[in-house]
Amino acid sequence: MPRYEELTILTDKGIAWLMDKVYQTIDWIGARNIALAMIALCHYDYQRQKDQIDRLREKLVSLQKKEDGSWHNELWDTAWALMALAMDRLYSGKKSINFEANPFRAGLFFVENRKIEKRSNWEGELYETIVTALALLKMEYKKEYPFLIKVLSWLISKQTAEGCWIDIYDTSLAVSLLVEAQHKLERDFTSEINRAVEWLKQWDPKDENTWTNANLLSALLDANTGVNDPSVTRLYEWFNENESGGAWSRYEDEQAFSLIALSKLRDKLSKRISRRQRVVREVTKYDISQLPGTLDNRVFVGGNYDYMPWLRQICDIVKSYGFQPIFAWDFNIPINQIHREDLRLLNNCRYAIFEETDPAGDLMEIERARDLEAKLLILFAIRDKNRPEPSPRLTKMLTTMKYPFMELRGYSSLDELRKIVTDWLGKIRQSHN
Repeated sequence: MPRYEELTILTDKGIAWLMDKVYQTIDWIGARNIALAMIALCHYDYQRQKDQIDRLREKLVSLQKKEDGSWHNELWDTAWALMALAMDRLYSGKKSINFEANPFRAGLFFVENRKIEKRSNWEGELYETIVTALALLKMEYKKEYPFLIKVLSWLISKQTAEGCWIDIYDTSLAVSLLVEAQHKLERDFTSEINRAVEWLKQWDPKDENTWTNANLLSALLDANTGVNDPSVTRLYEWFNENESGGAWSRYEDEQAFSLIALSKLRDKLSKRISRRQRVVREVTKYDISQLPGTLDNRVFVGGNYDYMPWLRQICDIVKSYGFQPIFAWDFNIPINQIHREDLRLLNNCRYAIFEETDPAGDLMEIERARDLEAKLLILFAIRDKNRPEPSPRLTKMLTTMKYPFMELRGYSSLDELRKIVTDWLGKIRQSHN
């Protein structure tokens, strides 16, 4: 089964590679690549990537042709561009899209003029029809819903007896479209989806390329295939084994498709973990007046709670090494006493570990730990172990802090994280002997 922590690191590295590549080539890579990068960022983490999405949107809009409203006079480029712009608006919290305003009005004018009413498709092409229909459904462009119902009937008529449409990536996109249509049009395509999914599960990722495997994984997840399903596990293993420096392909669109699929998988795993942790937290909440462990073996663990799986991993490592993790989240603390009681927990620890990949206000705790002369280990994720310098997100207030009992260490994998923490604890244990 895929592991959330490993997958998070994998997607972080993949996003970093994609954005480096996109910014290097943004003046010539074209609308489709920019649009897919935007979609990947939306799936990955819209709020954290908002500045980059804004920059890509500005470039994408500038590429729209004034003459006909298209992007590069291509239907699929235009469909991906409209989908990206729509997702940007919807992920930002806006409930609807003004289709009478550009760039949507001009882009939709181009799309509507390219449809073939008599054939119930666009340009007589399967792939272009699927992508365009998917974009209109994502946008909730209800004006075209009557035509989309005809398109879906045409699409279903093209499904083979085996359950596929031409190839793996065509079938994958068709599955994603039918799943979306079930929600938006309230039509039942369960039989067609199930037949296609069974056909898709037979393929071995080792025999396919990045484009195919990314769309395949995305479709299986859209169809609600479980994260424990062997087909999903095989695809995850393929991406894990074939990642090189954060990349699965030298092409921006293939990298973006990969990140879209892996972000969907990460989100499904996150929901499973959240449910499991909710149960664990309900059972293991400590009484703040009765701290476990002793002063000499307590290790305070802090960081951004949005990275809960990583913080839990650190707690597990600390406990497995014979120390007692003190994690504020696990204590019954009234909301109006969080500041006082959190510092009280810290005051009762000789050692502290902070995960600072994405700092979230714990600098005050670190300052207090220094005043208490506690031994500190500051951790942060890095892209490459050969380039251990901290991310720019790590505040200079921390990286320039002069304190002899503090170590700043970067890690690029969970194995490295475990080794850094156990080595640090090992030194503490030796100092006790």
